Amino acid sequence: MKYLISISMFVLYVQCISMGSFFLPEKVEIEESDSLISWSNSEKLTFDDFKGIPPTKFGADSLHTLAMTGTAFAYDYWSNEDGYVVNLECLFNRKRSWFRPMYRFSKRVLNHEQRHFDLAEVFVRKARKGLLDKKLEYLDYKILDSIMFSLDKELKVMQKKYDAEAGFLENVQMQSLWDLRIDSLLNASKKYDNIHISWETE
Repeated sequence: MKYLISISMFVLYVQCISMGSFFLPEKVEIEESDSLISWSNSEKLTFDDFKGIPPTKFGADSLHTLAMTGTAFAYDYWSNEDGYVVNLECLFNRKRSWFRPMYRFSKRVLNHEQRHFDLAEVFVRKARKGLLDKKLEYLDYKILDSIMFSLDKELKVMQKKYDAEAGFLENVQMQSLWDLRIDSLLNASKKYDNIHISWETE
């Protein structure tokens, strides 16, 4: 199993509350099952899922960082006599995610972070759909790596747009609009919510 990890840092600025993000893609091949949560439509993130410890120094905005969320794409594949089977999963990493104590019980921040996780799931579904549409005759990790890193780049663009428009805690209306938009994207891609996909080859 391979993991492509993205870390989102949400920043509290001096004059207003805003959430920006940056991403640190990292490919790893280490099982961290005890710290990973698979995306679920029925089970949402809770404050207790954020197990990481806020650093005392982390980049230029260290003193203003209010929360950090780590998500990952996990992927694996194998072939059989009929074709290929691929597992693509969207995960939340407890150990890489944390809240500053002052925002530990802010439902608005928690919802904002949940929506970042939801957006990651949308893009994993996009990858599943793309693979099923293409029905590649040959597949290996080099091809999967390329697909997933490309997906991560697209996700970054969407996450940044989300933060730019809904990254102010006071802007409840914009957050609500994004909530509706993300729900719509999830509903539209519900056909691809199974982490296991397969196709036949000639």
